[in-house]
Amino acid sequence: MPQDDPDIELRRAFSLEKAAASDADLYVQVLGVYRKVRDRRKMDIRFVLGRYLIAGTNGVPKNVSIGMDWLNEAANAGSEQARGLLLSLQGKLPTDQ
Repeated sequence: MPQDDPDIELRRAFSLEKAAASDADLYVQVLGVYRKVRDRRKMDIRFVLGRYLIAGTNGVPKNVSIGMDWLNEAANAGSEQARGLLLSLQGKLPTDQ
């Protein structure tokens, strides 16, 4: 998973938050991560859901066509990750099973 994946970002913020209680600079950094995730949540949720649907992972049933729709939504909202994944998947995906 890329380091700017929303799940990774939130996990990083959660772990830093414990140490940030005694470090003002680290606390500012943690708040920045939370703000980034908050500001990108709609785009990132679409990206993650699309990725899960294409792969059929994390309890989400595989559905390539709907997954591609979500990735396109994320890309249209400005997600570079979604654009990159769409480009890398061109011509490589089988039809839904």
